[in-house]
Amino acid sequence: MVIKKDTLYKSIIGVLLLIPTLIKTIEVNIVLLSLIMLWVFYNYSFKYSRALVNLILPLTVILLISIFSSFFHPSTLFDFIKDFFFIAKPIFYILIGYYMFSNIKDKEVLFKLIIYLGFFFAIIHIWKAIYFIYNNDGFNINQLRNYAGRGNVIEVFALVVLFSKNGKSLFQFNSK
Repeated sequence: MVIKKDTLYKSIIGVLLLIPTLIKTIEVNIVLLSLIMLWVFYNYSFKYSRALVNLILPLTVILLISIFSSFFHPSTLFDFIKDFFFIAKPIFYILIGYYMFSNIKDKEVLFKLIIYLGFFFAIIHIWKAIYFIYNNDGFNINQLRNYAGRGNVIEVFALVVLFSKNGKSLFQFNSK
């Protein structure tokens, strides 16, 4: 069975949107992101634009400043690696996203994927909130946030895409 590259890239983007939200440990996210970045660098045959360089340059400067400043403050190797990936994560996600979408033919899949994942996470979020409120006597918003989660960036992205011009054309509805 041969998997098309287009399907593989769409699947990788779906995993990258899903896994960091479901699995909160930084170690799992570092390993996943590192493996995908190694694969992107191995297949580094895509053309990049000036907009990509302009987007990544300030983030790279911040990363270099943090690496330089780490020489003046002692820390453990684990903390250094964790901090490096915390700061480098946006750069890696931008490079991975740019590489994947430069190789995908149907660009609307991303918008639909974000909207469906946002809906999925919103349902989980609402279910956790209702479960917490039903099973606890007193209502404390801080305990609710700790139990159900403070929020999810995918839900916000889904709302932005859904109410944008592109979202209206994807799902043919009037957002007003």
